[in-house]
Amino acid sequence: MNDVSPLNQGKKNAPAPDLAPARAKKSETYTWALTDHCCRACFGRVLVRETFDRRRVYRCACCGVEQEGRSETVICSCGMKLKTGVDAGIRCMVADAPTPEFPAEVIAAQAQVP
Repeated sequence: MNDVSPLNQGKKNAPAPDLAPARAKKSETYTWALTDHCCRACFGRVLVRETFDRRRVYRCACCGVEQEGRSETVICSCGMKLKTGVDAGIRCMVADAPTPEFPAEVIAAQAQVP
């Protein structure tokens, strides 16, 4: 296999450039936990971590939106409101039966009123 990058063709024995992302410093890495909520911006999975002073930070695994708050509703679909400020009635829930066509484990759906 040729490890010469197309950018370096014509240069004898030029190695391919290192395209690997830079590693974060140990002090900048965090342990995130999955929640049963999805992002209101992109419907990606919401993650949570606790800071050293017991505050909670929520982050979308897909789009990267990050917000500090008391519950997941700061970025999840459960917190959606209409322009008037009224609750939109959308709730995050675990999918009953994910399929290959729609493999999402957590979905946002209209709340069913009994």
